[in-house]
Amino acid sequence: MMSSARDAPEKNDFSLLPGTFGCYLVTDETDELFRRAQEAGAEAIREPYDTDFGSRQAVVRDFEGNQWSFGSYHGADAS
Repeated sequence: MMSSARDAPEKNDFSLLPGTFGCYLVTDETDELFRRAQEAGAEAIREPYDTDFGSRQAVVRDFEGNQWSFGSYHGADAS
């Protein structure tokens, strides 16, 4: 997703500064990955939570401002 740049993203906001990126990683170990990211120095943006569509998700920001979203949502079944 692309959008206009802002001066600075607000805490818990999904907007990013120019030159940074955001991604979503699929994992069955959301809580473990969140713990490991924090131990490595990532800032917690959103602690692990359960969504209404059955996914367990979390969001962190690394020391360069990149945002890492991850969770157990594998996407819609294409069959």
